[in-house]
Amino acid sequence: MTRSLVLVPALCSALIAAAQTMNLHLQDGSTVLYEQAAIDSFTFLGGGSSMVIHLEPLQEEVYSVSLIDSITYSPGGPIGSPSLATLTPTGTYAGALVPVHIGDEGASPLTSTGVCWGLDPLPTVADNSVLGGASLGRSNLPIAGLAQNTVYYARAFAVNAQGTAYGNQVMFITSGISGTGLNPALTYGSVSDAEGHSYATIAIGSQVWMAEDLRATRYANGDPIALVEDNAVWSAQSAGAWCYLQNDPAQSYMDGKLYNYYAISDPRNVCPLGWHVPTEAEWEAMASTLGAPLQSIGAKMKSVGSWPQSVGVTNSSGFSGVPGGKRATTGSFFNFPVQVLYWSSTFSGGASVTRELRDDITDLWDGLSVQRQGLSVRCIQD
Repeated sequence: MTRSLVLVPALCSALIAAAQTMNLHLQDGSTVLYEQAAIDSFTFLGGGSSMVIHLEPLQEEVYSVSLIDSITYSPGGPIGSPSLATLTPTGTYAGALVPVHIGDEGASPLTSTGVCWGLDPLPTVADNSVLGGASLGRSNLPIAGLAQNTVYYARAFAVNAQGTAYGNQVMFITSGISGTGLNPALTYGSVSDAEGHSYATIAIGSQVWMAEDLRATRYANGDPIALVEDNAVWSAQSAGAWCYLQNDPAQSYMDGKLYNYYAISDPRNVCPLGWHVPTEAEWEAMASTLGAPLQSIGAKMKSVGSWPQSVGVTNSSGFSGVPGGKRATTGSFFNFPVQVLYWSSTFSGGASVTRELRDDITDLWDGLSVQRQGLSVRCIQD
């Protein structure tokens, strides 16, 4: 990206004088907000390969078009109100996670920020809303308790003494039973983690389990878990860490994330409040409910249609296991999409007891994994 901008006093004044913004969303995940009153015009260079934003007074920013993801526009609010944008939300089984970006507080300090949503376009704070922190920058705000397979509209909002400003509208669709690998014949509950990720839950005997793999990037107290992508760093890591499957963020929803043992054994709790990583005994109790010995239990636990070979798979338990593969101590990834390995909190002989589902067998296997491996996590209710 090529950029050349100097913020001079006159432009800074324009940022405070109006709240309507053009929001430039870039491929690297960042967002740049421009007050529309400060934009003079646009031109394109190099046969359309670069976009030039001409700003008042006589300033320019140049962007490579290939690095621009999208452009949205925020209606803003009263003169002097904050500048903000609503980013692309992630819909889940019973909720959504909506990122917001507060670019400027306006003529007075922020008093609150949040997201409002509804079934009709252009929701306002008079509709459903959730509050965030009164600070600049990006934050992720969770929405919970939504209907399945439903279209929702959402907008970020920010408030100061001058009034309430709104970001651009976004739309998302919550997933339904058929979209998550769950069993449509069963009744599921839900639970949310510290970041607002919503998970389906299922009762198996006297236990209540998550029916989806953990996707948290923070412990239950809100502290971040380190994202480690580099193989050498992963191999040397001696504190909690997570990664995407295959280091690919596109794999994060259905297949959750992979965690090392340091994360799942951290006293800050990788699971939501009121939930924990299951012990070996709790895995055995579930197996007993499903009909121990372990032969054929795997077929009752695997999601129908999520595995290359689904012959005999019923998901009658509702556990809804999906492939996750694993990350070795070297940092390399293996066995996706034909295997999933789950941590237990039981540590024995220098390794953790694990449970495994595989594509080519109908069993639930037990095994051992060392601390620097990356495996999936299913949480169980306290």
